[in-house]
Amino acid sequence: MRTLPSVLTYCLLAGYNARAAKHGTIGFGINMYHPWCCTACYDSLAAVYLNCTTFGVALDSGGMGMKYRKRMDMDMSMAGSTSDACYASNLPYQQTLAYCVKTHCDTERVPYTKQNHCFERLAAGGLPVSYLQDSLPHIAPAEQLSQDAMWLNKTMLVNEGYWRADRGTIEAFEKSEGWHVRFSIILVTLSVGIPCLCGLWAYFSTKYGQQILSVPLVAFLWSNYALLALLKTRHSHPLPYSIGYVPTRAMTSWIVVYVIFNLIFNAVPFYSVQPNTWFANRNQEMAAYVSDRAGVLSFANMAIAILFSSRNNPLVYLSNWSYASYLTFHRWVTRIAILLAVVHSIVYTADYCYYMGSSSQYAAEATKAYWW
Repeated sequence: MRTLPSVLTYCLLAGYNARAAKHGTIGFGINMYHPWCCTACYDSLAAVYLNCTTFGVALDSGGMGMKYRKRMDMDMSMAGSTSDACYASNLPYQQTLAYCVKTHCDTERVPYTKQNHCFERLAAGGLPVSYLQDSLPHIAPAEQLSQDAMWLNKTMLVNEGYWRADRGTIEAFEKSEGWHVRFSIILVTLSVGIPCLCGLWAYFSTKYGQQILSVPLVAFLWSNYALLALLKTRHSHPLPYSIGYVPTRAMTSWIVVYVIFNLIFNAVPFYSVQPNTWFANRNQEMAAYVSDRAGVLSFANMAIAILFSSRNNPLVYLSNWSYASYLTFHRWVTRIAILLAVVHSIVYTADYCYYMGSSSQYAAEATKAYWW
């Protein structure tokens, strides 16, 4: 009886360590942009140059710790590089970022410890900087950066319109990524959990078979649903075009439910935020989210398919299912994985052709060596 508390203790410690060490998956131990108010402040200053920014450096010749920025309205000769040391020593940048983080994150009731941790992490690429409270300006700035500001030479307010758009963008994107992970975990859990529940059923049926089957509903389901083939006259009969065999009614129901789960998970939920600092319009934004969802779920299904294809699959011994049953489910999971991969590719291609570039631009990109 001491095993269960030990397992629970291990799970709690593993969860704590994952949160502390940033191990796990997005939404479960790993946060991409938290707190969003702080990351949006950092992004709002990403395009400005400082008085320590250097110019005329080739984009492919920089060293470590250098951040290269080129404004879309400037030629290559104006590509600027700003080192982390420059950010750490530039007072207007540090004060502007600190004031933005403090005012916006206080409004969202983010604890100071999280604000300070985010500030120290982003303010200079990890180089030592003053605490958030110590970096605040003595006099609150009154002038706001314009949307197309090029330089930051004094402490200012970030552009509020850009900050709101970016904050909404990163929140929507991270939530979407979180749903990708949640749905993948649900699929894997169901695929492993249902056979294990069937194994428990088989165990109790062996031990208490007479008592269980004496219940009329259980006896009816067992004789008319669990054991029979989908078609009464066809059991393990090959289907046309080598797509498999006719499974039992129970296996057919599980396959149908699994397909429905995949359809639902690829349809909801998606959030659109406009104006958006990453996507030019809602169509481009939704195309990216839909294709990402299909791609992640394709990987999840592929992992399940690989597990169920093995003769040494441990679930065979835990579930009391035959290897043929797992192979049947494996075939359908593989088909779903391939279909989702195709959807992922088609939607991203359409996104590139119609929203990010053009068909001619796509054709030019497709001829480059990195595609092969």
